[in-house]
Order: sequence, then structure tokens, then C-alpha cells
Amino acid sequence: MFGIFSRRDVRVQAAVTQGMQLKTIRDTGGYEFGVIWEPTLRQGSVLLKGEESFTLADIAMWRDLICTIEGVQVIATIWSAHSNIETHIPRMLVTFDAGGRKCDDFLTWLAKRLVYVYSPDQMELMWWPQEAEKVKEYASALWSPDSKPKFPPIAELLKERHSAIQCDSAYRLAFEVLLTASMSEDIVQEFEQLVLSSELRDGEEIHFVELLRPTDPIYLEYHEDAQRYRLDGVVVISSTSHDQCEDFATDLVNSLSAHARVRLTRLFGRQHIGVLLAGGLPAYGWQHNEVFVTKE
Repeated sequence: MFGIFSRRDVRVQAAVTQGMQLKTIRDTGGYEFGVIWEPTLRQGSVLLKGEESFTLADIAMWRDLICTIEGVQVIATIWSAHSNIETHIPRMLVTFDAGGRKCDDFLTWLAKRLVYVYSPDQMELMWWPQEAEKVKEYASALWSPDSKPKFPPIAELLKERHSAIQCDSAYRLAFEVLLTASMSEDIVQEFEQLVLSSELRDGEEIHFVELLRPTDPIYLEYHEDAQRYRLDGVVVISSTSHDQCEDFATDLVNSLSAHARVRLTRLFGRQHIGVLLAGGLPAYGWQHNEVFVTKE
């Protein structure tokens, strides 16, 4: 294994999370936010929680509005289903470019703008800001489900192979969904509906993350035909054993339409990226290109 994990005793942290810091701010609306600050990348991220009543149309309209806000770099929509939880509540990870600002200056700048993110004037819809403790708990639930929540999360036991990853007692497989802005709507809806309608066996989980990157407004000014954003997707499935996880993967592929199936590819060598994204951490593949390496 090379360059992926930081080891201290038997506890394991993903190397891509080593620089992440969890800050707390109070925005102008009076809500406390946990902000994931990444000093090397000069970006900060917030996690929002929706409600079961949010429709797919509501979320699509909300994202179109948020794409126009200054500094928004990535919007990650996270859908999940668990065998022991009946509700399906969406979460949003929104990452902002700090624009060269130092951490304190960025947090002050962000506090003035967040109300337009979680409660835009144009919609009667409000996302619930997630405090630092909630951010830590959610991230740890994916990376280190049997360990005490920490930030960044640290697992007591973690084994990553080329095609699978074990986080404490949970086994997980990650896939990439190849999307394009012009041909993604039907495929995204299929994966969203797959999560919302999943009938899972005991111990199974499924997460679908849709990543949206707004195109630079200056670029759009000079290229009228350019797409407003770029898209990508990640699917993470989990179970209590590796064999059951592979069976789950087979069932998943067989349940898809041929059109969606050809756009699903195993995230070989990068299972950790999928798990971190599903846990609401800004571990974006285009910013972190490390792969899992093992000697046979």
C-alpha cells in the first residue's frame, strides 16, 4: 500500500483528509455551521440536511440557483438508503473557493452568504445547517462506523484492496457513474430512484452522490454553447461481508437499464474516495489522484 493512509498504532486515517480542519461559524441568519477548511486547496465546505418532503424537482431548481452564487465550486447531492432506516433524506455538500483568503477572512466572507444557500429568496425551501458535531458524526459513520467519531475520521481497522474496502466491520464497494451535462438527467433519476426504492437486506446500505461543478462564469461569457456545469457520480454499496457486498453489486448492476449499466464502472484502486464522498467529505477525484497500490 502506498500513500493512501496515515497509520498510528492500528488506527487509520485517509491521507487525503490529513489537512482538513473542522471550524465553526455563526452565519447572519443565526445558525451554527461546521465548515471543513482545507488550507492547501484554499476551499471550505458546508454540509446541509434536507427533508423527506423535498422532491427531485425542488432539489434541481435549488441547485440551479446555488450555481450562480459567487465562489461555489462543487455541489454534491448525497442520497442514501439503509436497511434499518425507512426515511430517505438528502444531504448537500457545498464547497466554496476561498479566493485566496486566509481562513478567518474566508469564514467571515462565508457567514455573510450562507443564508442565500440554505434558504434562497426564490424558493420556499430550507436546508438544515449541520453543526460541526453533526459533520463529524456523519463522516465517521461511513469511514469508521464502529469507532468513536473524530474529525477527520479514524478507523480502528481499515483494509483497502484494489476493488473493495473494509471500514471497521463494514465492507464497501465504490463505483463511478460517467455523466455528461447533456445526457445525464435520465441516468441520474434512475440512480436516485434506485436508492429511494431499494429493498435492502440486514446490514446493507447504498449511497449515490451526484457531483456538479459550475462552469466559470467568465468562460460562459465567451462560449455561449458551453454547458453550465460538469457532472460526475459515485455509488457506494455496503454490507457485513465481502461476499455479500459482491452479491449486492451483482444485484445492483442487474437492476439497471442497459443505458445506465454502460455508464457504471468500478472505482478500482480508489475505493476510499467513494467512501469519503458518501460521508460528506470533499475528497474530489480531480483534486486527489492517488490510487491504492499492492504488491502481488
